[in-house]
Amino acid sequence: MDPALSTRQKPKKQLFTVSQAADFLGVSAKTLRRWDQKRILSSLRTTGGQRRYHKDLLHKFKTQQQLTRVFVREYPISNMTTQSPMVPSKSKLLTFKSLILPIILFVFLLLTTCLYFF
Repeated sequence: MDPALSTRQKPKKQLFTVSQAADFLGVSAKTLRRWDQKRILSSLRTTGGQRRYHKDLLHKFKTQQQLTRVFVREYPISNMTTQSPMVPSKSKLLTFKSLILPIILFVFLLLTTCLYFF
C-alpha cells in the first residue's frame, strides 16, 4: 500500500458528516447547523459546500457539554445565590460590627507598645 495514500485517507476518517456528528452528540442536524451559524461549534466546508466536523473537536465539545450539565445539575441557578460554594453565605461574611472590637484592641495594643518603647 502506498504510504501517501494512507496519509490522505486518515483526515477523511477524522471528519464526520452533519448526520454523523449529530448522532455522536445526540442532537439534530438542524441544531448543528444553527450552532455553526452562531459559531458555537465550527465546521469545515468541502469544495461542494457541505459541512464536516472534526472528530477531536466533537469529542472536546461533548466533554464540555457533559461538564456543563453536571455543574448545572449540582448548582441550579435558583440556588446559586444561597448554596453555591463560590458565594459565601451571610453568616460567613465579615461585617463592620464583627470587626470593630478586634480593630480597637489592635490599635490600643499598638499605641501602648509604642508608648512603652518611646
